[in-house]
Amino acid sequence: MSGNIIEALQTFVLDQHHEHIYVDPNELIEAGFPAFFLLPLVKVFETSERYQLFRSGKNVNEMIGISHLSLIYAIAAHVGVPPDTGSSFTGRGFAMRANIDAIREVLDQHARNKGTKANQGSSTNEF
Repeated sequence: MSGNIIEALQTFVLDQHHEHIYVDPNELIEAGFPAFFLLPLVKVFETSERYQLFRSGKNVNEMIGISHLSLIYAIAAHVGVPPDTGSSFTGRGFAMRANIDAIREVLDQHARNKGTKANQGSSTNEF
């Protein structure tokens, strides 16, 4: 796992705002995600009859950005969450929640492993 992404996940909020679009990917870079990880996630979003886009309070026809949903799935894939996680759910919110829970489990395991290695490396004999 990339240390930068793990570090970014220490402060990044994993939530279910699956309709959120990061219109400025630099805010994710500032949160600690490496640009090479984010670049493949950037796409063009277009207004449709079912989905209206707003930027700075104004309705826009299109914008470039990263969807929160695609970011969560990319994080899940990167940290080793099985790709079929959440596939039994019909709603994207439920599937997203399953992936977020799996990401948290991976992060918890990573923290436990890191703590175990630190404790093994610092053993001292006290008399």
